Amino acid sequence: MLAAVLLHAVVQWNALLFVGDAPFSHLRTYASPDQLGYMAISADVAHGNWARVEPYTETGLNTYPRLYYTLIGALAGLFHISPVLAWNLTGALLQSVMVGGLAALLVRLSGRRWAALGAPLAFLVGVGGWLVQGSWRITLEAHAVLWGPYGVLTILNAEAAGLSIGIGALILLAFAWLTPRTPRTRFLLTVAAAALVGVTANGQTYSFLMLVYLVGAIVSLHALISGRRWVLLGLTGALLAAMYALGPLAAGRLGQLPTLVLGLTPFLPGIAVIAVRHLRPTLATAGACAALAAPQILTTVRDLGSGDPFLTYRVASNKNLGVVFPETLVAMAPVAIPLLLLLVVTWRRDPKLAAASLAGLVVWPYGAANDVWGANAEPYRFWIDLLVVASVIVMIVLAALAGAPDGGPAPRRPAPLRAVTAATLALYALTLPDYALWVTNPSMRATWNPHTPRAQAVAATASRADDGTSALLLPDRCLNSQTVKVTSGAPLAYYRLGMAWPADRAAVDRVMGQTRTKLTLAAAGEAGVRYVLADSACDQGWLADVRDHLDEVTSADYTPRPDLIEGAAPGASTAPADAPQRITLYRLR
Repeated sequence: MLAAVLLHAVVQWNALLFVGDAPFSHLRTYASPDQLGYMAISADVAHGNWARVEPYTETGLNTYPRLYYTLIGALAGLFHISPVLAWNLTGALLQSVMVGGLAALLVRLSGRRWAALGAPLAFLVGVGGWLVQGSWRITLEAHAVLWGPYGVLTILNAEAAGLSIGIGALILLAFAWLTPRTPRTRFLLTVAAAALVGVTANGQTYSFLMLVYLVGAIVSLHALISGRRWVLLGLTGALLAAMYALGPLAAGRLGQLPTLVLGLTPFLPGIAVIAVRHLRPTLATAGACAALAAPQILTTVRDLGSGDPFLTYRVASNKNLGVVFPETLVAMAPVAIPLLLLLVVTWRRDPKLAAASLAGLVVWPYGAANDVWGANAEPYRFWIDLLVVASVIVMIVLAALAGAPDGGPAPRRPAPLRAVTAATLALYALTLPDYALWVTNPSMRATWNPHTPRAQAVAATASRADDGTSALLLPDRCLNSQTVKVTSGAPLAYYRLGMAWPADRAAVDRVMGQTRTKLTLAAAGEAGVRYVLADSACDQGWLADVRDHLDEVTSADYTPRPDLIEGAAPGASTAPADAPQRITLYRLR
């Protein structure tokens, strides 16, 4: 188990383990605008603002699931560490527990200690991007991509955390139902797994929806396969086909969220069978999931009902994010083929394992095609998350087939299992060039250090702008507003369009636009800008427009570190790279 966790750490987080003066103290800069946007929530909480507001201006309303980022901010504030360090350590801890738990499960099921190494192997599978596009990923339309688990897990954000918690739920279910347990223990483990699935709703929407679909499908298909209810199994297939045909009509009348709920309809026949036979356990399990998911679901429903303009925009902006063929078939093959082979091997031998394999084969393309049947909820994210979980299912089913049903000594593996294992390893190995391209890509190893002299000077000065009022800070064009927020926690005249909107979005938009041209005092005043943060290394730009209206509040000197990414706007500075500089906070008259 320890070897599995250490191997996972090295292959997934190498850029965070082996850079700078302290492990996990830097933020990987790949897709950093999104991650810094989420981390702004943590920065607010770390500085004492727990309100559900747009995190940069600290006004308006934030409907984004924020429990995980609130936790990170609370830990950063409690232990007086940077949000970056809290982010990295919390995500790494969750993944370490996940990998350790998966390693223990694989050993327990297979009866072989070396099976623990299947845990980190599950997260090394690629998508064949090196064959399709000569890259570690497959680029689709808009910003949609397909990539292996390391493209998700290495970022250590709420999606990675949601996957870790969700896989933890599957591990509990496997311990409950694939190993000898008393009825009471089995019930408690099942309810605990349902609770873990429910809590993910408050941290990352797509992880939660993916888990509900997958677990619902496993439960439903097991009831139908084990009871040989072929008519109801056929009805499930018919309902799947009906969703593709009628889902778009339902979406047009009901909207996105109800359509996502309606998407669970194909799995109701099997769930109904379970509920009739075991009503109380079913209600307890579903209740545990629903109770812990309720805060975010009810909040979203309420905000949608109030006509929140951001949510209206967010739903309408989900365009061109679907998966396409034939690239998708290539990307699915390394995991889909083992699932299909395992389904053939387990169909008559073990209904539980057959249900898990079939659920992966059904839910993966179904969730990834939600734009086709009307929900249109970032289908490519469903695809990526389901790839991660499907790879874990492959490892669990292989281990269960290799072991003894009663948990005794592992029997000699039958020939079909040896063939499936060899095919799985061969397919995974075929995708390893993806990982090699990923780990050697300079952009994947680049990190931002929030502890450089410049970042510390920014934090010391910008934090003085948070005077307890609604006054906003406007950094000059050499300073990255997102990193200023993370290091200082100060309210800024900035926001991320796809995450949340400030109360007066139009006024903030004008100021953000004028920082690229000519800033007017009228626009600054309307947006609530009362402070300006300037770097002496920067040419004046828009700062010259308001220079005569500034009073110095405080300043801090720093010596740049040319060898580090400082979080500046590229090309904005005109000073020598290593010349001593000063960060100055001004109040705008």
